Amino acid sequence: MYPQHLKYLHDKDIVWYNPGWIYHDFWKRYRELESDGREVDFEKIWFGREMKENKEIYFTALAAICFRKIDPQEENWWVTKVKQDPPDALILTPITIDDRKVGRVREIEIVEFITGTVEETIEKKLAKKSYQKDTFLFCYLSPKTMEVFSFREISKNILDKNPPIENIFLLATGIVPESIILNKELSEEELIKEASKITLIQISPFYNEVRVDPEEDRISFLSGNETAYLRFDERGKDPNWRKVSESVPPPIK
Repeated sequence: MYPQHLKYLHDKDIVWYNPGWIYHDFWKRYRELESDGREVDFEKIWFGREMKENKEIYFTALAAICFRKIDPQEENWWVTKVKQDPPDALILTPITIDDRKVGRVREIEIVEFITGTVEETIEKKLAKKSYQKDTFLFCYLSPKTMEVFSFREISKNILDKNPPIENIFLLATGIVPESIILNKELSEEELIKEASKITLIQISPFYNEVRVDPEEDRISFLSGNETAYLRFDERGKDPNWRKVSESVPPPIK
């Protein structure tokens, strides 16, 4: 039985995606644009309205890649989008309780920080709609911003406002800690690799920070060791997770 606010999960057509596949496919499509010989305006593409839903699932996949590193699950972490809004996306971990195959699901909300302050961006997002208290909010720090952030100060400011949801995270790529930048023993190639890492910072209800190399997940996925898609089969007496074997990827809602 699903909680009332998750009734939409009864939709038998929902497909869950390996976050490594989402990461790989997002940049594969971007590189295809470049290889076509087109002059790609990254900023124009990134901030185009048609990119909004693509970025929502991409940001969720980045977060799931971090979660699977700090909290490995036997059945992996999975992401998807649904027709209903909210949420912007969903994160799933399949689990077994009393020999029954079920899933732990979190509704995800996404907002991108571009201008103003991070605190204002988060407050405006949370003021727009009513969300479940256990919703995860990810605030992605736009590649357009060149600001220097004090993440602990942001965390304190957000907690002082007593936000209506508990779990709030900052998410970024391209951020390199000063200690690494000042390390003169690192080569340029190593610095570029550091800049490609995902930074996930939990700022509510407590502070935690992790940096993860998404390339490891992409390589693991491309090696063929991981399933790309998953469905939940409710038919019969024993509901279970079923691997999806379509050669053409099922469309993301």
